[in-house]
Amino acid sequence: MSPESTRDERSQAAHDIAVKLIAEERFDIPEWQVALNPASERNEALVNGQFALYPDIVAKHAEEIVAVGEIETPESVCDAEADQWRALGESCPRMYLFVPEGMEEVAAYLIEKYGVSCAGLRKYSIGPDNDLRVESVAVSDGRVGFDNHPWWRRLGLN
Repeated sequence: MSPESTRDERSQAAHDIAVKLIAEERFDIPEWQVALNPASERNEALVNGQFALYPDIVAKHAEEIVAVGEIETPESVCDAEADQWRALGESCPRMYLFVPEGMEEVAAYLIEKYGVSCAGLRKYSIGPDNDLRVESVAVSDGRVGFDNHPWWRRLGLN
């Protein structure tokens, strides 16, 4: 979802690797159909009124969007992106935000500043062999958009 102009070619390549790895590890749920929107690809939209949003990861269950993932790079943890995070959080049941290790405090501040509905803030790092490490980060004002989708009820997460 980030404007490509905020990332140079190297950073965009790292972002796209992170999107793929995070989708494989964190969104690999058998009941979900997962689509990716890396770089400028527009594979699956999240429609909000008259406009479409293209988060990095879109997870569906029974043709309904149940969660999205937005993956950031150091240069995209900023006010302009936080405004987009807010739009995502308002447009789907659960928005998960993944930021590079070391950027979690800035992201938590922006989540609070913009009132982002965020089901989870995660920090990530990728090792030299594409080893992904993801950790949850507590957010003092974390908001979660719960819904009554049968999948969430079955898990007891509604």
